Amino acid sequence: MVKNAIAAIRKELPSEELDKISSHLTTINAEFRDVYDEFQHIYGETKDRKEKLREKDAEIEKLSDEIEKLKDTGTTDALKKQLDDLKKENDAFKSQQAATDKQKRDAFVTDFEKYKNHADFEKVKPFLKIPDEVDGKIDWENSDVDDIKFNLSEIEKARSYGSFADVNPPNPSGPKVPPKTTDIKDPLDKFPGPK
Repeated sequence: MVKNAIAAIRKELPSEELDKISSHLTTINAEFRDVYDEFQHIYGETKDRKEKLREKDAEIEKLSDEIEKLKDTGTTDALKKQLDDLKKENDAFKSQQAATDKQKRDAFVTDFEKYKNHADFEKVKPFLKIPDEVDGKIDWENSDVDDIKFNLSEIEKARSYGSFADVNPPNPSGPKVPPKTTDIKDPLDKFPGPK
């Protein structure tokens, strides 16, 4: 547009007058190009900004909808009740776990006291995780629950191999049933022979 206007001015002016203003026309043309380039750059940035603003407006709209949904007192009350219920369940689980852990700790301490002077205990002791002594006593209260569980399994393993046989150990699985002997025949068996 400006180029066309400058070209038209150059055609209509006589060469003497054109020589006088030619440098001015060239300056005008260069400045116009600079302004046009700057406009294009600003327009591009503005276009990007407008696009980002549209995206942000869409996010704001979405979040506003979610906020409105959450403002619904029924939903809020239900969420609060659900959170309270979960806290109660968590507290109940923690206290049940603490009771179970204490029971396991007490069971191991009982076994430890029962077996610590037994000859077989020296064979098992290297495999046990026994806490350090504090004031001349073993600090069972601060021992790790996983260590207690491990110790219980080690004692049970030693029992299964015949250790501590002369001590009356507690048997959590009930009385042991003697193994069946195959050489005794049942007099009431109508079909004797291998089964």
